[in-house]
Amino acid sequence: LYRRISEVWWESGVFSAGATTDQIALRKRIVLDYLQSVDSTVGLYQANFSYELGAAMRQISAPTMILEIATPAEDQEYGRQGEIVQKLIPGSILHTLHEPLGHTHTLETRAKDLDKILGDFFR
Repeated sequence: LYRRISEVWWESGVFSAGATTDQIALRKRIVLDYLQSVDSTVGLYQANFSYELGAAMRQISAPTMILEIATPAEDQEYGRQGEIVQKLIPGSILHTLHEPLGHTHTLETRAKDLDKILGDFFR
């Protein structure tokens, strides 16, 4: 946890280059998310591993888009999961957003990318 928070807060050059109010506010939100998620992490993983997610996914019949947010740390620790999920859900499509820093709020900072992906899906 300390490592992740330090990477976010002390990202190379942000403060020495004169961080903007928006950059500092984003870092505060990310750090707060990390701190608030600590108590629920174990329970979250226990619930995930006890649920038969694959069986439930095979039952999905609605048009489905899978959005995978790929980070270097997750690539190294778990590997990509989008293609596995796509194979479980009949007729689903997969989009991947790459986050090289791995700690940004993708849904907040990638609005234009999301707009295109979602727009194409819902048309």
